[in-house]
Amino acid sequence: MSAETFLPHVHSLGFTAGQAARHFLKTWVIKGQQQPDDTMWSSIQETAPSLWSAMVNFPLLYSTWWWDLLKHDPVHVLVETTLLISVIYMFMSRSKDWKQTKKDQLTKREEEDLIKEWRENGRAPLVPTAGAGGVPATAKDVPSFVVHKVEGTTMQVSMDNDPTIHNVINFGTFDFLGMSAEFTAPESSIMGSTTASTGSSTAMTTSSEEGYNNDNYEGVEEKKDEEAAELNNNEQQYGNPNEPVDNSKPSNKNGKRKKMKKKNVASKVTVVEEKLISSNPMKQASVEALERYGVGACGPRGFYGTIDPHLKLEEEITEFMGSEGAILYSDGASTVSSTVAAFCKRGDLLVVDEGVREPLIAGVKLSRAYVKWFKHNDMDDLRRVLEGVAENDKQLGRAPNAQRRFIICEGLYKNTGQIAALDKIVPMKHEFHYRLILDESFSFGTLGATGKGALELFNKKLMHDAEVVTIALENSLGSIGGVTIGNEEIVDHQRLSGSGYCFSASSPPFTASAAIAALNELKNRPHELMTKLNDNKQYMYDKLQTFCELQEDLLLIASDIRSPIVFLVLAECAETEDIDETVFLSEVVRECLRRGVGMVSAGQHNTRAGVQLLRAEPQPSIRLNVSAAHTKADIDVAINVLSESLNVVMHRYVEGEI
Repeated sequence: MSAETFLPHVHSLGFTAGQAARHFLKTWVIKGQQQPDDTMWSSIQETAPSLWSAMVNFPLLYSTWWWDLLKHDPVHVLVETTLLISVIYMFMSRSKDWKQTKKDQLTKREEEDLIKEWRENGRAPLVPTAGAGGVPATAKDVPSFVVHKVEGTTMQVSMDNDPTIHNVINFGTFDFLGMSAEFTAPESSIMGSTTASTGSSTAMTTSSEEGYNNDNYEGVEEKKDEEAAELNNNEQQYGNPNEPVDNSKPSNKNGKRKKMKKKNVASKVTVVEEKLISSNPMKQASVEALERYGVGACGPRGFYGTIDPHLKLEEEITEFMGSEGAILYSDGASTVSSTVAAFCKRGDLLVVDEGVREPLIAGVKLSRAYVKWFKHNDMDDLRRVLEGVAENDKQLGRAPNAQRRFIICEGLYKNTGQIAALDKIVPMKHEFHYRLILDESFSFGTLGATGKGALELFNKKLMHDAEVVTIALENSLGSIGGVTIGNEEIVDHQRLSGSGYCFSASSPPFTASAAIAALNELKNRPHELMTKLNDNKQYMYDKLQTFCELQEDLLLIASDIRSPIVFLVLAECAETEDIDETVFLSEVVRECLRRGVGMVSAGQHNTRAGVQLLRAEPQPSIRLNVSAAHTKADIDVAINVLSESLNVVMHRYVEGEI
């Protein structure tokens, strides 16, 4: 059988081979189980020669057909050959690159950290390990307390399984500018009691029956006098609402009775409360937005969820920060994590500070990018990492701009109170061709001459020195939500790629309106608010420095003196060598709470229930948040209570009670 015979009908080869295969499979598979072995073998003998003949002649027939096609239609052959070679080259070069590319070698320190993490943590349990009686081990022997209400520099708590509500000075929340406080409140916001008739908190007075030591609170009597005078003025103007009105008695010099305003007033406290509410622009804006738009937006931003206050807030913060645009998210944490995941993808390189907070770590994990960590706020270690990447580029012959690369850090670190050294980070960013994602959630409203954050503090330019900036509204603006600011490209990209923007319901209009009102307060009187906050920070650090010296440096200040987030840690000395820092400091904080000052025990949440939430475990510490609404009397009380609580807990420790 020659090639010339089959060449004009090369398609018959496929037909013949197909028929042979069909007959072969039909004989073997379909009838093989139903026929005896000798019958099946006979069928195989009949089919095999034709199948073998087709297989042997196919290469010769195909090559002959190919040369014939080359003679008659060379363009067709050229196009097919080019495409075939291109496909083969793509697959071969991709495989070659993977084989020849050497992965970045881990440093000795990174290897040790990985080994330590595997040994200590292993695979985290899905749920906390249950202790005796089915109670989670993490919750045993922990006295409970409940926060009922937070307003400005005061909060209402109940503790030790006692339903009685106590008012304590609030050094625990991040309301740095005091936007949730009543603007007409008296000078000091020290403790008091709730009014049973209205259930609302009033201007507070101390009560020794609640277990607090009145000797510690300076200025309380002056505060009570101011409150009494204010209530007397209300009585003189409106009359006592608890007493019946005598229409026979004139109320003014003209002999005419003064008409009371038509309000459902139940007590003196209600009059004061209404006056305070009307004086807070955030509450005013919230009430007006509720009356006009209702409670919720009823959908994501891109699907019937965008309302006027959302757009107005984006415009206001764009104007205030001097950026090209801003995008509003409904939650501060999702703002950070969604923004990182929107710009960083698989194959990108992220150089991240080990001290960043949880939402940033969540965004880094969601991005699935390649991550390199540098020591917390250590500029020498950051340069080491960047130089290592640059050296690796030289070995691979890779250009610096062949890969998207980002440096990620916070302007003010929530978990340490340290301030990012942008004066060193920004020059390195430009030197090594990186972009900077900067979280200003805790530095906005606290740093800089007008409260614009760490960029303003270090005199750096938005969109040039930091391409992407995120801000949470829960802190200095006292609202809910977050914004990402940058150029138009940064903002527009997130409207289709930011998961928290696309798939989450938009923030309620009244929270956006409250944020606008708070932002206007910061815009209208930035120097007043920042001066008050800076004075309180300086006063707090001066008092703490004296306190630490009196305690023989048992506690040390671990935060930056420019930070309103103050961290105190146990010193490394003979007295604290065997102390469980977490338990000891938690007990100090609880004792402070019992004495009327709310602080936070920080650091132990990272390893709770065996789950590692942060890259680097923070040192156990006591955290105090300073606000512009605090008074010097509040700070004095806090220091005195902290000193007493520390002595009490240390005595318990010496006696073996803890």
